[in-house]
Amino acid sequence: MKTYGSFESQIAAICDDIAYNNNDIDDGLYANFFDIEELEQLNIVQKALKSIKIIKNDVTRLKYELVRKLIKLMLDDLITNTKSNLKKFNVSSADDIIFLGESLVCFSASMANDELALKDFLKKRMYMHPKIRTMTIKAKRIVSDLYDLYNKEPDLLPKQWINFKNDEQKNVIVSDYISGMTDKYAINIHKKFFDLYNF
Repeated sequence: MKTYGSFESQIAAICDDIAYNNNDIDDGLYANFFDIEELEQLNIVQKALKSIKIIKNDVTRLKYELVRKLIKLMLDDLITNTKSNLKKFNVSSADDIIFLGESLVCFSASMANDELALKDFLKKRMYMHPKIRTMTIKAKRIVSDLYDLYNKEPDLLPKQWINFKNDEQKNVIVSDYISGMTDKYAINIHKKFFDLYNF
């Protein structure tokens, strides 16, 4: 039987989705990948805009309020639907949640559809945008190059990271080291080792 995460992990997972979706809306608006008028084709955005009492000319404030309202709409729906599920499934223990057979912490059917439409919009208008795809390709190349470099030349790792007994441990340590890098640091390290004119 398929098991599901604990109550806390289900909350964390769906709240991550809410945060990422709305952060991407904010970033997309800021980067001009789309505007509010284009977002208005989405049902959830129409709902949010109806409750915002701001003059549409104040675009900066409207963007801020829109993202804030979208987060509130999603969270309100999540809380209401999860409370309903707790009663519906008569949950009385942590095991009841894990072995329920479906996620307990979830949106209502209508909000789930709205969220899917939002993700589809973001995929088409932002994630597949040439600028974003170019950045993604470069990021993959940087991570791949660094991974290969540190696996072949582990002595280039900081001394405190050279603590492995076999290739499997080395792979894990190299992965952990790279995953702890900030974007800027990874780019600079990549330039250091792969830019032939950087000494």
